[in-house]
Amino acid sequence: MLNLNLTTSNGHSLPAEPDRPAPGNGLAPMHEPSSRLWQVDRYLFFLRKNWWIVALSVVAFCALGMALNRWLPQTYSSTARLWMPGSIKVADTAVYEDRNEAQTIGATQAELIGSDLIQNRAFDALQAAGVAIPTNAQGLRVPAKLRIIQVARTSVLEITARGPSASYTQAFLNGSMDSLLAYVNEVHESQSTITFASLSAQIALKEAELKAGQDKLTAYMRTNNVPVLEDRAKAASTYLSEMLTEYSRLSLEYKLLKAVCDGGAGAGALNPTSMMAITGDTASGSKGASPADSALNTASASYAEAQREVAKLKLMRDSFTNYFRPEHPKMIKLNGEISQIEGLSDSLLRQNREQLLASLNMVELKKAATEDAIKDWEAKVNDASERIADFERVKLDVERMRSYYDHLVVMLQNVDVSRNLPRYSISILDRASTPKAGKLPGSLILALAAIVGVFSGLALVRLVEFYSDKVTSLDYLAHHFGERVVGHIPEAAKDRKKKAQSPLELDDDRYLFAEHYRNIRSTLLFGVRNAEVPRVILVTSAVPKEGKSTVAVNLARTIADGGSRVLLIDSDMRLGGLHSLFQFPSSPGLAEALSQDPGLSPQEVQLDSFVRPTRVKNLFLLPCGRAVGNMGDLLLRPALNRLLLAARQAYDFVIVDSVPILAADDTPSLAPKTDGVIFVVRDSFTRSTAAGLALRTLYARHVAVLGIVFNRVSGGSKFSYNQYSEYYGRPQTVDLKDEVALPS
Repeated sequence: MLNLNLTTSNGHSLPAEPDRPAPGNGLAPMHEPSSRLWQVDRYLFFLRKNWWIVALSVVAFCALGMALNRWLPQTYSSTARLWMPGSIKVADTAVYEDRNEAQTIGATQAELIGSDLIQNRAFDALQAAGVAIPTNAQGLRVPAKLRIIQVARTSVLEITARGPSASYTQAFLNGSMDSLLAYVNEVHESQSTITFASLSAQIALKEAELKAGQDKLTAYMRTNNVPVLEDRAKAASTYLSEMLTEYSRLSLEYKLLKAVCDGGAGAGALNPTSMMAITGDTASGSKGASPADSALNTASASYAEAQREVAKLKLMRDSFTNYFRPEHPKMIKLNGEISQIEGLSDSLLRQNREQLLASLNMVELKKAATEDAIKDWEAKVNDASERIADFERVKLDVERMRSYYDHLVVMLQNVDVSRNLPRYSISILDRASTPKAGKLPGSLILALAAIVGVFSGLALVRLVEFYSDKVTSLDYLAHHFGERVVGHIPEAAKDRKKKAQSPLELDDDRYLFAEHYRNIRSTLLFGVRNAEVPRVILVTSAVPKEGKSTVAVNLARTIADGGSRVLLIDSDMRLGGLHSLFQFPSSPGLAEALSQDPGLSPQEVQLDSFVRPTRVKNLFLLPCGRAVGNMGDLLLRPALNRLLLAARQAYDFVIVDSVPILAADDTPSLAPKTDGVIFVVRDSFTRSTAAGLALRTLYARHVAVLGIVFNRVSGGSKFSYNQYSEYYGRPQTVDLKDEVALPS
């Protein structure tokens, strides 16, 4: 047998942060869910556990279906079909129709045949034919229920009627179709008559207006010769254009002459060049020169000739100056000729100015006369244009009235031809068929109800699973908690009906049960890297009945089987029961040990007077002691530290069974003084919200959580140890008398 003697540890080996375990603390990796299939497994677990919900749902729906089948009255159904061929064309002219209604004709007829008007007409027809019409409690006639559908990609309406009797259902369906056809024809005939009368009145009115317009046009043409007016207007426009051109030329000539005359007041202002320029510009703007212009041109030419002669003589005189003196007869003669020609030039210049002034006056008179003529011809052109425009306006009005009148005549002809034809023809393709019983067979109703019940039950189970937070698998535990799972304990076959799980005993045939505790022992001893092995271990849970006491006893026994001295402390001084399991009295125990003299040193603490050896080798028990009124306060005394230190020195391991965390504050006060906590979670019992709150309470006290033990796990075939049962022998255990249900 392996002897596990470990070095004493005086401190916490696995510190943790208040919110969750600190990473990198040497712990083995936690269990990770391999896929999301655990959710399917969780749902199947709830389905196995709550199978009665599905069964009850099936029974309820089957009962409801049979009750409905029994209570619902017998009905009969009959089917008929209507055909809507479409619009009719007459003489290449479309029948007057509403395009939007033609596109929705099927829906229109469905609404019509289901209306109160058509149903009342059908009732009247049935009453006239002597068909019995059922009534309700108020004495009102009850129509058969109609269901109308339009066959896809066709213009066929399929009508199904459902009523309380076969003869009434068939007669009502036929009467409804006949009433629909009669009503549609009546409405069309009424609309056609109204339309024909309205068009006739409009035609008479427009005919009178057209005649009045034609009379007005004829009277206008009698008083106005339109072709002559058009010719006169064209000729007047041409002459007016020429007059405007002449007026522009005279205005330009007047401006030039005015400018020359106004600028010729000074000496030498009029020169041959400017006068010739004026005469040239004015002459180029007209077809022929005026007499004033001819005289002015002649004078200007003489003046220019005299100026050239003077220049020639002066040039000759300048050349004679080099040979003759001024008193020479030739020089005197030459100067005389120059003086004579210059006098002639001055005379010609004065003559040109007088002629320019005369020309200016003449041009001004022509300009005024031309302006008056333009105004006169403009009035003539405007008058002719207005008279022609009046004629065109009257003519256009007559043409527009004639076009509208012709359109109304064509419309009247179409309405007159087609008013006895339906806008869209409706005919009965198939009359009402022989009615068939509409009540479903009882076996079919029962089968449908069973199917609905199964699905409803499955949905209810899914709802229960969705709102349940119970831990049901290792994958669920790993998905919702960050702590590692140090082990899981399967549900023993003989403990399934018990509230508490039995501890291991001598010749126990629960080999898998014992093997999983050995796995937890190995995880605690060898699952920590680069850290000291925890020796003072507290076992707790969130709430009672999760199996923490059983886990503490079996873990202590398994470690003792390995050769280590183990002290099992029952710290539940309120409801502790480990002493009953080992058949010891509860006192003296932990309560008395914590009540010793506070001045004792750890070496002076006498554990032997409180600790009792059990029948299991190397396993010792410290009972809870006699209950006192201040159990929680005892855990805060220094005596607890001395007791734990003395236990460390005397034993290899100390396993402490504590109060559930959410039941009292004892465990959060005791846990910080241990090396770590093993947190027990029971399969299908522990709620994740309660477990999370308990773990946060431990982290708030800076407690090292060594891991989670998943207890009483159902479905043991999922675990690997079950696959190799041939490797397990009979365990070397000591008999524990009488299985006792442990308080948790």
